[in-house]
Amino acid sequence: TSVEVKLGVKATPKSVFEFNPEAVIVATGSTPFIPPIPGADAESVISDWDVLLENAPVGQNVIIVDEDHHIRGSSVAEFLADRGKKVQVLTGTYYPGMDVELKTWRFLYQRLLEKGVVITPHTRVKEIQETAIIVYHTITNAEMVIENVDTVVLVYGGEPNNQLYRALKGKVEELYAVGDCLAPRRVEQAIYEGHK
Repeated sequence: TSVEVKLGVKATPKSVFEFNPEAVIVATGSTPFIPPIPGADAESVISDWDVLLENAPVGQNVIIVDEDHHIRGSSVAEFLADRGKKVQVLTGTYYPGMDVELKTWRFLYQRLLEKGVVITPHTRVKEIQETAIIVYHTITNAEMVIENVDTVVLVYGGEPNNQLYRALKGKVEELYAVGDCLAPRRVEQAIYEGHK
């Protein structure tokens, strides 16, 4: 059986209905989750995706706010450290990447430290200002100001990009949301779901 692939075409409810489909599988992925932190909408605040896709300029002094608890924040930190940036990783957990498999995490953590990345656990962001951020300790609630910040990178995982799915719901005989469109998860779940 041949599969027709159309590239460079944005899927809309109208373009989907033109095929008169019996079943539709929506795999539109996710978009970066931006938390409701005061100042998170500033121009100097970008997502991990912006960094890795090189969609936004990154200053010299970078704060990475890692609340994904997997490998993304650490990977972005290493990516920027390799480009000569001064990087500090903040996380509300005991250490960044708490959900990474231990043997992988140990070598990643070692590389970060060897590259001069500063790791600050038990720390969450209260407010992002023009060249500083106000943070607080997750146990003591003590506040601190980190100054001379050029870029803040938010690593909070994704949220489903499911607008197309919702627009088609109830209008197609069979409709499925898969991958991050259903719920942002890890590669293991994506492989399993693809196999199913």
